[in-house]
Amino acid sequence: MIITKELFDTIEYGEVFRITTTKYQRMHEPGKAQLTFICEKGDGDDWAIYCGHAGNGADWLLKHGDKVQSEDIIRSICPCDDEVFKLYRR
Repeated sequence: MIITKELFDTIEYGEVFRITTTKYQRMHEPGKAQLTFICEKGDGDDWAIYCGHAGNGADWLLKHGDKVQSEDIIRSICPCDDEVFKLYRR
């Protein structure tokens, strides 16, 4: 499902609105690691995706996970229209 601005506006501030766990090839390491990606709406009209090892809980990832910066990864984890993408907190 594509997140539109209309749908985004219905999400509460601070709410986690998507969690995805996937296998991801990490550079310089053999095999694939399982990573969890968490989409959270900020306190303002913005949002971000945090990621980390799948074994860590959602609360830990929101505080200590890496913020996703790549447009390709952002759009693949959370398909959204251009208006919502512009709200992504970098």
